Amino acid sequence: MMKSERRAFERFDLELPVDIKWREHSGKMRENRSISKNISAGGIYILLDNPIKKDAEIELWFDLPIISKEAKKTRVVAKGKVVRRVENRPGFGHGIKFMNYKFVRVGI
Repeated sequence: MMKSERRAFERFDLELPVDIKWREHSGKMRENRSISKNISAGGIYILLDNPIKKDAEIELWFDLPIISKEAKKTRVVAKGKVVRRVENRPGFGHGIKFMNYKFVRVGI
């Protein structure tokens, strides 16, 4: 019997650099660069060297391959929440659920 995934949005394997910013439990703001493993309209899965606490709210931004003839690139600027954390060796995988996002054309 095959296990089926019940997802609200189709997921795409896509490795992109992702910049993130979050507030640690201590209140200190942190910034880092990550790599995405996959993305959907509902969220993104990223890899980091160090863990971010589950339920932490983060800001993130990344550039998509060109989807507009007028722009050199399309940037996604989003707010999200860590809903899943997986220890990988090396590093940690983080499932981020988008709370909101917008597309910004860059280099018009």
